[in-house]
Amino acid sequence: ILMLANGGDGAGSRAVEVDPVTLQTVWEHGGFHTPSMGAVQRLDNGNTLIADVLQDRVLEVDPKGEIVWSVPNVPNAHDADRLKNGNTLVTLRTRNKVIEIDQSPIGRTPRE
Repeated sequence: ILMLANGGDGAGSRAVEVDPVTLQTVWEHGGFHTPSMGAVQRLDNGNTLIADVLQDRVLEVDPKGEIVWSVPNVPNAHDADRLKNGNTLVTLRTRNKVIEIDQSPIGRTPRE
């Protein structure tokens, strides 16, 4: 089970994977802070997509926790979902907008 442990208590946020049988943490990635919003998605390649709402970015981390793709300046990235074409769909909470970011190293926004 993959979930986002929002850092509402000020302790910082973590993407956490828990074994559903043992309820033990089997993987986690921290270093960001989303006190009440944000999202995580496990990708087909084993990496994890994270919408980091307070740092205005979307990032992808590998199983070792290394950032392999990141797009800054995505204001209030509330949710992010990887599409079959490799692009990433992101909802911008305060802008009432959805944008699509391509998978280039710097990430462009081809459509709003």
